[in-house]
Amino acid sequence: IGLALGIKQPVLLFVAYWGMRFKWKVLFGCALGVVAFFYLIPGSIVGFAKIHTYNVQWFHAIIYSPEGTSMAQEAGTDSSAHGGSLLGFMGKYLRHSDASNHADTPIYINLVDWTPRTIKLLHEAFALLTVSGLFLLTRRRTDSETLNHWRLLCELAIVGTLTLLISPISHKAHFVMLYMTSIITVYGYRQLQCKSRLVLSCLLIAFIGSVLRTETMTIYGSITIATLALLVANVYLHLRIQEKDLEIPLNEPILPPLSQAKSID
Repeated sequence: IGLALGIKQPVLLFVAYWGMRFKWKVLFGCALGVVAFFYLIPGSIVGFAKIHTYNVQWFHAIIYSPEGTSMAQEAGTDSSAHGGSLLGFMGKYLRHSDASNHADTPIYINLVDWTPRTIKLLHEAFALLTVSGLFLLTRRRTDSETLNHWRLLCELAIVGTLTLLISPISHKAHFVMLYMTSIITVYGYRQLQCKSRLVLSCLLIAFIGSVLRTETMTIYGSITIATLALLVANVYLHLRIQEKDLEIPLNEPILPPLSQAKSID
């Protein structure tokens, strides 16, 4: 996680998640990773004074600056309609903002024209509610280790989708994280004996919105819709699957026992 934080900052939510589960050893390991990959390893190559200056500049440029000019702060202020985060998605529909991907002619699809502050407050409310909901999900414990391990998988998938939605600077490259989420969702759908139509619908929406999308679909926020669909699916799986659903009987062997096989002589 420390290495991932050095490359893409939205992964910070995974650190918060392990804090929700009170996994202090994991958090200590994350801290060691941050020290190693932000200071010790690069500092031993280019010099510690130089890497410290770079890290301070990086923090002010990306995360927070006293002047409010960091990328995260400016994205939360102007409610840009670009990117795949929920903030960008709301900027497309709730503000008179260019929704095109650097096209020559601006494209406006907004339904209303709310202020950036209003959109930012809505985004913050979504973040607060969903992270609080995630914490409540982590409190669901049973005596079954199998079921607890399954819920852990679902929670990691939920963290992945929330990371993309909550971060104000989620771009196309970040959505590679949906691979992990979709694999867990497909596995959960297979485990459900009732074959939930909700999960199947969410998977189809995610596949169309992220894999089969066109330029027009991208403008209308298909990648964000795909992420929201996978979020709904994994929350449903976390709440729905019981231990009996995780016990799929093994298939009958294709070949008969060796004692019953006929001689080829």
